[in-house]
Amino acid sequence: YPLCALAVSGCHSVANEVDKMSSAEEPAPPAIHSKPDREGFLKKQGGRFKAYKKRWFQLHESCLYYFKNPGERPAGVIPLQGCRQEEEKERKAGFGWTIGSTLFPRTYFLLADTEAEKKSWMSDIQKAIERADTRA
Repeated sequence: YPLCALAVSGCHSVANEVDKMSSAEEPAPPAIHSKPDREGFLKKQGGRFKAYKKRWFQLHESCLYYFKNPGERPAGVIPLQGCRQEEEKERKAGFGWTIGSTLFPRTYFLLADTEAEKKSWMSDIQKAIERADTRA
């Protein structure tokens, strides 16, 4: 799969390819990575429409991929190099936090089902950010 090969060269390339892909190109891979560092469902706020939608996430090395459903093509990727996370205390939508960077203009709003799940995801993502920043 071309997307898997691109992942080796970094998730910035993958992010560009995800935007270009059409569903007619080839069948979707079962997952970006067969052994992600972590995977599971979270809710993500949309970029254009601000509703939160349930998405399948895979954390692999320095990238956080998200999918509409497990086994589908990725809907997007968040490159974690240079990112920062902040707990969301002002929103009343649940157990949320943000991921943002000066390297890209968007801030991602994520929600977990529980406080413990949020803390666990944030910890794993922070480790990935630190690994990415030391490689840079």
